[in-house]
Amino acid sequence: MQTPNLPSARAAGGSGILSVSTCRKISMSITHRPLRMRGESCGTLQNFLGGDTAQHQQRRSFMTEAEFHTVADETLETIQDVVDKDLMEVVGDEEDAEVNVASGVLTLALPPHGTWVLNKQTPNRQIWWSSPLSGPRRYEYDPNSKRWVYSRYIETLDPDDPMPSDMDATLFENKNVTIGGALTGELKSLYETDLNLKL
Repeated sequence: MQTPNLPSARAAGGSGILSVSTCRKISMSITHRPLRMRGESCGTLQNFLGGDTAQHQQRRSFMTEAEFHTVADETLETIQDVVDKDLMEVVGDEEDAEVNVASGVLTLALPPHGTWVLNKQTPNRQIWWSSPLSGPRRYEYDPNSKRWVYSRYIETLDPDDPMPSDMDATLFENKNVTIGGALTGELKSLYETDLNLKL
């Protein structure tokens, strides 16, 4: 069966949202019958094709690339400072333990447990995480709570629901879905030290 040549959400109109008529055309090319169209049906089809809704896209973006670099660099430097100050004295003279930020990459080596790597991904406006305990993750910045939130968690949220504000951002920490909450939790499990990173 030949795969139909389907328009992407961006090619369909540049806004990232598929029109109802485009959804109908795509449905015809896939199923050979018209889609009974409601707003949510079009949204479901668009999500299946990998399109972004406007609300989801807004949650996941910075206004400019420079703004992303500013916030991401501050995050990595804050982690470095807190780990250097509060964790390294607990770790003591453990050989080869170090934390370093260079060229948008934070490396935290804690032998014998392994190495954590957090690096900026500019095209996606994300921070990518690699942990010897939890594996790879991607984090996206939420300006309302001022937290970097696990992208898989964001995908479970209703796009019509507001993200937590700065006042109730502890909801994120309780779910251990922020980059600060995840790192705090993993290091506490190893060294019984609470870094309390609110990032």
